[in-house]
Amino acid sequence: MLVGFEKIAVDAPARIQLTKLYTGSEFIHAELFFETLHKAGFAARVSTKGMTLEPFQSIVERPEMWVFFRVPVQNEIQVISYVRQYAGKGFSFRNIASMVTGLNLLNPDAKFCSELAYEIISLFSLVPVAKVPAYTVTPASLFEICRNAGFEQVQL
Repeated sequence: MLVGFEKIAVDAPARIQLTKLYTGSEFIHAELFFETLHKAGFAARVSTKGMTLEPFQSIVERPEMWVFFRVPVQNEIQVISYVRQYAGKGFSFRNIASMVTGLNLLNPDAKFCSELAYEIISLFSLVPVAKVPAYTVTPASLFEICRNAGFEQVQL
């Protein structure tokens, strides 16, 4: 299993630039990719209004804007089986609001990208990762969690 981090484009809309200001990072999005499914990606996305599995090519249009790590898991098929429970569920701006404000506004039926990716990585990685509430994990902090866990950075 891979986790990918998308960098903010220079010409990104203002709402995306706000994320850069909040996190102090060049990363705007985190996504899981499954090698047994030809690198199909699974994430919570605003563009699809929720959690979906999409072909690699429709997600990674500009590979130079992405950084990838291999997350060691025992059985990727088990991970895919687990994430299918989220397919079709919504993207959560409420959970992002909880992260930003510290208030309990969580929507248990929806997630945002790095929240979902962290949950899956923390459950299935063979290498332990830092334990934090999933709704507090930004793409930037997840990038650091992966780096600190020693996950191998890979080129695709």
